[in-house]
Amino acid sequence: LFTGEGKTETYNYVNLVLKVLTVSLYLALIFGGYNDPVRMIGADTVARFIITIVCLFLGRKFLFGKAAPFKEGLAELWEKSKSGFLITIALIASMLMPVLGRMVVEKFEEIATYGIYSFAMSLLSIILSFTSVLGTVIFPLLKRMDEEEMLKSYSRFSTVCDGFVTVALFLYLPLMFIVTNLMQKYIPALDYLHFLLAMCLPLGRAQLLITPYYK
Repeated sequence: LFTGEGKTETYNYVNLVLKVLTVSLYLALIFGGYNDPVRMIGADTVARFIITIVCLFLGRKFLFGKAAPFKEGLAELWEKSKSGFLITIALIASMLMPVLGRMVVEKFEEIATYGIYSFAMSLLSIILSFTSVLGTVIFPLLKRMDEEEMLKSYSRFSTVCDGFVTVALFLYLPLMFIVTNLMQKYIPALDYLHFLLAMCLPLGRAQLLITPYYK
């Protein structure tokens, strides 16, 4: 219902209206003294039903317009979804190693070792949160560029991206200091941290550069 140029903004507005409507119904029930779970779920259902009607109206051409041949429909589907598909494949591939590592540790190691490994993973998430925020900032800038400008700016953004991720790796030093001096029970986590920080390179690049460009 929200494919095509300019539809992303419509999608964002609809989501915002849904959240505002849902919260408004919740507040009305709470101040009215009706805060039991059944009524709350009912309010949420009502809000979603109203938004569904709005979506049906906005997407009436998509739902009730003239149908195209199946082959043309598949070609259009691939054209409009290939970027999202490639993003998904890239993120799955980049996250595969840490997930597999967690599965192996969980299955073959003691619960204490699994706790230490999970702690190391949480340290990794600190760096990835930093690159994720930067990627969110970059996206509106890219959105204002035309295709030719984006092609020219890719190498510049790529260099900046590598610089940010490399600087982020220096967080290893304060993290090591904190763990060594304040969280001594987690010192064994430092053995995992070298490998996890190396994963920041592909993961950070995906968040900073690849995902915003595909979007």
